[in-house]
Amino acid sequence: MTGEYQKNVDDSIMSELTDLFSKTKFQKSGIRANINKGIKPQSMILGFRKWFITKEYGLSANTKKNPELYEKLQELMRNHDPEFEFSSITINKNFLCEPHKDKGNNGESYIIGFGDYSDGELNVEGVKHDIKYKFLKFDGCKNTHFVEPFEGNRYTAVFFKHRDYVP
Repeated sequence: MTGEYQKNVDDSIMSELTDLFSKTKFQKSGIRANINKGIKPQSMILGFRKWFITKEYGLSANTKKNPELYEKLQELMRNHDPEFEFSSITINKNFLCEPHKDKGNNGESYIIGFGDYSDGELNVEGVKHDIKYKFLKFDGCKNTHFVEPFEGNRYTAVFFKHRDYVP
């Protein structure tokens, strides 16, 4: 269901995650520059990923580099919606993405925002959603979405099932 808000999450978990994000070293992702005016955004994938050059699958290097962050995000989703199946989590830092649809996802995703920022709503098909410390479930494959302008440090976590993932 597009635009389905879920309950807010526990403040202590959000504080721990925000702290972990601030300590995480983000690299610039060349594969996502196409939705960021050609600029490489600070973004990473935790969990399952497919390497575009070799077409191989497996656990991302960032998962191995950031095990505490990966485990805490998995715990967050298990506490929020234990029935939701996901293979991957994309983490973004200050990423002002342009309108797009997700080509590599299969089905609905959850997104949640973290950090000390103002504005920065997720615009899904012309409807603005405040995701700061709130989960939003939507289908990014079917629905055009983008980030409204914001100020401050904005992190997002997107939980999704990769289209090539087979458990």
